[in-house]
Amino acid sequence: MKIITKLMEDDYVSYSALCKQQGALAAEAIWQELEAVRKENSIRAVLRDKHDYLCFTPFVIRRQKEVLALLLYLQLYYRDKKTPLLAMQAIDHELQHYSTFYHADLFLYQELQKKYCDLLLVLFCLTLLPESINQQMVRLWKQLVIPQAPMAESMFFVDEILYKSAFLSSDKTYLFLLFLTQAELKFEECLLLLKSDGDEYLRMTKEQLEHRFPQFSKQQIAFFVTHREQKAYYSIQEYKEYADVCYETARMAMEDFVKQGWYWRRKIGKRFYYTTIAGH
Repeated sequence: MKIITKLMEDDYVSYSALCKQQGALAAEAIWQELEAVRKENSIRAVLRDKHDYLCFTPFVIRRQKEVLALLLYLQLYYRDKKTPLLAMQAIDHELQHYSTFYHADLFLYQELQKKYCDLLLVLFCLTLLPESINQQMVRLWKQLVIPQAPMAESMFFVDEILYKSAFLSSDKTYLFLLFLTQAELKFEECLLLLKSDGDEYLRMTKEQLEHRFPQFSKQQIAFFVTHREQKAYYSIQEYKEYADVCYETARMAMEDFVKQGWYWRRKIGKRFYYTTIAGH
């Protein structure tokens, strides 16, 4: 049983790989036991065929969480103002126009009906839709979830020719893991770009900031562009007077800059002041 536990936690091995690891005779017995345990962790998941299923072993769940963490981190920089719930509702609404294949038995349909659905599982399912609409729907997912991220929707598709066996297998877990690895690489590339940008936001023009950071209002961007001098300190009152808004609105706007990492907050006396991260 120890070897089964280890296989469940360390990898999602195929029968051929298991034979290479354990030898053909030992692999046969191990495989039968492994399949029985996997079955307990499997769910029916109609992706392309009614016999499809996904197996959520400890290893698969860990990989899923690792890649999801990268996606959530990217969303801090590239997301739209829509919440994940509204974004998924928009996808569900669009798919209603394709009732010939978007039905209650489909795993994608079931996932989108959840209050808190898995963004990665939804994306994976969208890549497996008929070719007539899968790119369109993946593009919509990207526009709603990470609209400004520098990646094309084609980057999320696993090569069907190269990984034909994974597409043909009823166990779509192998395909899901390939998808996760591919998405992980693309997300990490985007994060590396962010790190290389460093303090680029201090040099970007108003128009560039508006395009890169749509979560900020034009009023906020206009204020920041004129209030980002290094070693200078800015107050909530300054934003209030600049934007002609109430104190609470001004305070929330300044805190948005702090959450983004553009300002650092410091208490001087009884008041809070804000300065650029590079200048604090």
